[in-house]
Amino acid sequence: MARTKEFDPDKTLDKALMLFWHKGYAETSMRDVVAYTGVAHAGLYSVFGSKRNLFRAALERHLNVNLAHLSAKLASPDSGRAELEQFFLMMLDIVQTGNFDDGCFMANSAVAFGTESGDILDIFNDHIERMETSFRIALENAKARGEVRADLDPLAVADLLVTVFNGMAVLARGGSGYDRIERSIRTALTILD
Repeated sequence: MARTKEFDPDKTLDKALMLFWHKGYAETSMRDVVAYTGVAHAGLYSVFGSKRNLFRAALERHLNVNLAHLSAKLASPDSGRAELEQFFLMMLDIVQTGNFDDGCFMANSAVAFGTESGDILDIFNDHIERMETSFRIALENAKARGEVRADLDPLAVADLLVTVFNGMAVLARGGSGYDRIERSIRTALTILD
């Protein structure tokens, strides 16, 4: 008879994700993960194989669960200017409450892994592509409905907003303060008019 798992891999992954997000990949040891999750080394290695595999799984979970939930309205096929503005206002609320003090897990990971090619940056680039696509579709819809200026280039503005979002994450992590982030976002959104 097969032995049942002694822990829930998804719950463990969520805990590991938060630890990696707060401390970063390099500063998080498997001993830290064991202490934070309460799962023994053997259990972690049997399911995830290695620290890097665990980290990659945490990034993928963040992309496919947390970020997908965060941008669900924006990613809707009928989204437009209202959903775009709501997304950034929601992000400002998250910054103001201090829930973005550790920045963006994806952006932090991209910076930590630098120019290393491979699996980690592939996940980050998938995140960037998804954000760009969601912003672009919302902008195309808004343009078709006359909610933004007629000469707006949806792809170029989507790329700008992806950059603004990631810049906001870096500023939040660096403690630059809410006022600077709010000004940046509100200024970037004026390009829609």
